[in-house]
Amino acid sequence: MFLLTSLIAGGSTFGFATNRSDQGLTESEDQESRQLAIQFSTRFVETMDLDSIVKDLYVTDFAEHYRSSKAKSLTRGTSPNLYFVPGLDYNARLLREADAKDWQRFYIATNNFVFFGVMFGIKNYSGSPESLKSETLYPSSVIKLLNSNPNLANLIERKGNSKAVSSVEEMHKAAATLEQAAALMREKQKGKPILRLDEKELHRVMKQDEFFRPRLEISDDEFDLPQSTRIIFINTPLLFRLMLVKAKGQIKILWADPFVID
Repeated sequence: MFLLTSLIAGGSTFGFATNRSDQGLTESEDQESRQLAIQFSTRFVETMDLDSIVKDLYVTDFAEHYRSSKAKSLTRGTSPNLYFVPGLDYNARLLREADAKDWQRFYIATNNFVFFGVMFGIKNYSGSPESLKSETLYPSSVIKLLNSNPNLANLIERKGNSKAVSSVEEMHKAAATLEQAAALMREKQKGKPILRLDEKELHRVMKQDEFFRPRLEISDDEFDLPQSTRIIFINTPLLFRLMLVKAKGQIKILWADPFVID
């Protein structure tokens, strides 16, 4: 399945230039980062919606940071189309033409949709690629819905060259289609979480497993953040990777990328 198998572990679409820091995380940063990763995971599973998580756990202007950082990282000769998630690209003009509200809606709609694929992938994976066929992750009505939008036709499974989202109108239509798809998935679940997460067990596993160890990097470019900003990366049990920064004395999510491990 293109959506899952194309996600690359450890990658970030945010575009920050960072250097590894010789200075380790403080005990407080370590604990707060792990707790935030657990909170992100449990709330996403319970609500099946990123919207309230963005309001409560993200940096307030995260979408504006994304626009600015991506625009500043563009160089002459850069491809006009930029990656957002596997199978979904956008034209770089949208970094100027779409505002922060447009980007936030697009981000939430896209990652809500990815969330359902990841959750059903985790639930149905049996060790064989056959268990990750499109029809085992999304109902036929959702597959048909995405195929009706040329910008989203490759989001579940690659069928040819992708058509990048190239205008604000196309961005709005793509977001609306993804929102409709997520609504169909929630309706199918009838309010029941796809998976059950035990918060105590998550604490134990994340403390013992090196895969969940927070990693500190130091920003070596401005990218709309002060130089030497401490950036913390942490993997979550939902196969989302969080990028964290401290805002007003509290660690918040700056960005979250979905991924799977090869």
